[in-house]
Amino acid sequence: MELKCYLVHNKLLNSKGSEKIFPKVANYKPLDGDDFIDKVAESQHLGRAVICGVLAAVAEELVTWIGNGHAVTIENLGTFSVGMKGDVEPDNRGVLQLKDAKVSKVNFIPSTRLKNKLSKVKFTLINHNVNVVTRPADDELMDAARRVTNEYGYFVRADFAEAAGISYNYAGKALKRLAGEGRLTDDGSGHYRVAE
Repeated sequence: MELKCYLVHNKLLNSKGSEKIFPKVANYKPLDGDDFIDKVAESQHLGRAVICGVLAAVAEELVTWIGNGHAVTIENLGTFSVGMKGDVEPDNRGVLQLKDAKVSKVNFIPSTRLKNKLSKVKFTLINHNVNVVTRPADDELMDAARRVTNEYGYFVRADFAEAAGISYNYAGKALKRLAGEGRLTDDGSGHYRVAE
């Protein structure tokens, strides 16, 4: 296995003017779920419908078990659990109550076997130039949000990151801020639109 990487001077991370340069994995467009299923079916000599059925059943069981507070470990893959967010406020008697609680993320800890397999990945530098990452202006971010809203009707973080040319992590921070300012709407499941 081989991954391509490039060099980055990320000014978003280096607020104190550090000149440190980091290698960064070249992230390609995410693999389409259908293509992934086809590859698994081909490698295991099983029908595509069988793989689809197994993956759907695994997803349903994960929702059931981690939704009931269990951490689920799948051998050779890893452990899944959920994180939550919510507010705690006293009621009129001064008793603390939970308000607006919801699942904030699904946690995944890769198995030792998966980490060991990935530790054998080799890296190749695409070129020796350094890409400087700076904070995009809000106008540029909103232009990207409009493009993906117009194309899909709504968008998720990965669409926005690709359209804006920013990292997945930074896209999450930008979306949260823009939604908080009322420029974007979020339906609560990670689907965004430009606010009317």
